[in-house]
Amino acid sequence: MRLQPAWAQDVARAIRKLLEADTGAPCYELAGADTLTYRELVETVARASGLRTITVPVPFVIWKCLANIAERLSGAPLTRAQVALMQIDNVASGALPGFADLGITPKGVTDYLHEWQESSIATSEGFVANFWRLDG
Repeated sequence: MRLQPAWAQDVARAIRKLLEADTGAPCYELAGADTLTYRELVETVARASGLRTITVPVPFVIWKCLANIAERLSGAPLTRAQVALMQIDNVASGALPGFADLGITPKGVTDYLHEWQESSIATSEGFVANFWRLDG
């Protein structure tokens, strides 16, 4: 699966611009500058965090079985809907207006991670809280 995570501040700037001006467009695709596979995203964040990872490919049939069991648990840490979303790319089609149409150049994951590493507040929660993935 490929992703285009968008930085929360870029999304907030886009929302502000949309609220301030009547653009006439009913829908925008707010996708980040980088297109990464899920594996690349995990490895990039781990590397920036100074962590080593071991990735193990798991077939979707196993994910579906685990989700079926997990949904019965309180708080459902994994759902069948999440597994279904993991099976499709989550990238902008280019058919709708986006950041560029609003005069915004979105940051990429590597741009954000560089800033994050330079600041002294680098925590995994900070990364997750500041990036937003569009789920549709």
